Amino acid sequence: MIRVLHLVGPDASVSTSTGVAILSRPDEQMRSAVFRIGKGGDFRNALSAAATLRFAPVPFDLIHAWDRAAFLAAVGSGGPVVLSIDTALSTGEISWLAAAAVPNVRLVAGSSWTTAQLQYSGVSPEHCQTILPAAMLPPFAADATVGAALRAELGFTASDFVVLAPGESVRSANHAAALHAVSILHVLNPRFRLLLWGRGPMTRGLKGLSNRLGHDHIVICADRVQPSRFMLSDLAAASDAALFCAVEPAPTAPIIACAAAGLPIVAFDTALSRELFPGDCVIKVLPPKPRVLAQALLQLSEDAVKTARLGQAAKACAADRFTPERFGNNYVSVYRDLMAAVSLQHTRMDVV
Repeated sequence: MIRVLHLVGPDASVSTSTGVAILSRPDEQMRSAVFRIGKGGDFRNALSAAATLRFAPVPFDLIHAWDRAAFLAAVGSGGPVVLSIDTALSTGEISWLAAAAVPNVRLVAGSSWTTAQLQYSGVSPEHCQTILPAAMLPPFAADATVGAALRAELGFTASDFVVLAPGESVRSANHAAALHAVSILHVLNPRFRLLLWGRGPMTRGLKGLSNRLGHDHIVICADRVQPSRFMLSDLAAASDAALFCAVEPAPTAPIIACAAAGLPIVAFDTALSRELFPGDCVIKVLPPKPRVLAQALLQLSEDAVKTARLGQAAKACAADRFTPERFGNNYVSVYRDLMAAVSLQHTRMDVV
């Protein structure tokens, strides 16, 4: 049995929360514990976490780090480390990770696009691989009554066509393109509205952009309606469609969760959207311009049959490709390969 310590920084993303929830469940193949860095967590900061993990006896075989702060602490511990990467990386971050990818470190990217970036920058194929995120299905399917109640709580009317830009508003998610697309549609028909979670560093900028466009009233930030009240599954249940506007490696767990909830999706046609959603279960558009998104959304809003078909197709795709079982088994394989490599390294050192 592999003993894994999951180390999480202060601002856990949707991908992190989902991944940790799946991998820390009771399992015959591994035993897990979750430690957190930051206020109210197990460690005050990355430095204190590294010192504790290095000098205190910790009964774990490896550390699974889920963000930069956790990775710094994990590497400082001196033991085997797995790092999950689910978003775009700067040139400096890629170079730093390439240097950090020593034999006892494995980098796991959330898309082949990110894996290719890492390998191009010098990370050996043996030290990095791709594991697509998983979807955690809600305990029950939201019916029309639940969805209507959530819409009313968020401030939408029954006639609104609610477009969700899912997940945290980070740069790589490109929620500005969603705002531009819905602004175009709102001019044609005031029933088009945009729903944001209201989390992430770009949220304030998006609100400012909506003000400059003169469309502040079309944007609803769920966390501003009631902080920490709404989960991503709630936002999906309250929406009519979702937009995936990333044109670079970006967090994918939020849009996968929308697919699992049966929400029809419009996405830019990129290597990332094709990898996540092969075939025609998602509307993929080119060129990556807001007006093209707006056109696809307008056509979708006028065709209830197509909307229902796309929602069902997205849900079937998620159920087939993004299962917790597949996700967990793939990570167990990474853990085992890393432990075998570390054991072989120690054997060679003993021989020398």
